Amino acid sequence: MNPDADLASGRLIPLYGLVLMGGQSRRMGRDKSGIVYHQKPQREHLTDLLAPLCERVYWSVNQSQFNQFTYSHLLLDNQPDSGPLGGLVTAFQTYPNAAWLVVPCDLPNLDTPTLSALLMGRNPSAIATAFWDSDHRGPEPLVSLWEPTAGPLLTHFYQSGQRSPRRFLLDHNVHLLTAPGGRVFENVNE
Repeated sequence: MNPDADLASGRLIPLYGLVLMGGQSRRMGRDKSGIVYHQKPQREHLTDLLAPLCERVYWSVNQSQFNQFTYSHLLLDNQPDSGPLGGLVTAFQTYPNAAWLVVPCDLPNLDTPTLSALLMGRNPSAIATAFWDSDHRGPEPLVSLWEPTAGPLLTHFYQSGQRSPRRFLLDHNVHLLTAPGGRVFENVNE
C-alpha cells in the first residue's frame, strides 16, 4: 500500500513540512527560530532538513514574524498565543488534505536520520506517527507526522479548550516509534 495514497479518491496525499516557530519565546527572550546553530538561523536549517522530504515547507508564525519575514510559505497562526497546537490546527485549516511533518524551532540537534526514521516508520492508517519520548513521558508531539484524518479531531480538541498536543496523541490512535538515542529531542529555551 502506498502511504501517500488517499484510498477513497486514489489521489496522492501531499506531505508538507511545518516549522513551528510562532511562540513568544518568553523564556529565551528573543525569537528562537533566529538563533544560529548550524551557520544559519535555525528556521532556515530546519527548512533545509525538511525540504528533501516534503513537497513544501511552511513556517508557522505569529503576527510579528508574519510582518517581518519574506519567506514564501508563511502560515499565520489563526489562534494566536495558543502554542504549537494552534500552529498545527492552522496548518490543517489551511491545507486539510495534506499530511504534515512537524518540527519545533527549538531542537538544534534534530537531524536528517531522525526525520527519515519517522517517515520510514509512518503508518498512514493511524492519525499520526510519533516517537515515544526518550524520557518516557509519552509521545513526542512536535517531531511527528500527522495524517489528514487528524485535522478535524485536532480542531475539535482545540475548540474544547485543550492545548496539549501530547495529551491529544495519548488519547488517540497514534503509531509510536522508538525514539533515537542521544540529544535529538533536547530543546533550547534559555
